[in-house]
Amino acid sequence: MKVISKEEGVGALWKGLLPRLTRMAPGQAITWSVVMRVTSIFENQELEISENKIKM
Repeated sequence: MKVISKEEGVGALWKGLLPRLTRMAPGQAITWSVVMRVTSIFENQELEISENKIKM
């Protein structure tokens, strides 16, 4: 990091951050939306317990 900041300047350490963030943000938003939706589905789903019991 010292070499990069010395040879290319401190701005070189941040080069590429904006393109990376613009790629990551939509993917994270989609992932978050899917996780929240699936969680909501499982929380609202009523599980029916069968009266049939397994005999051993």
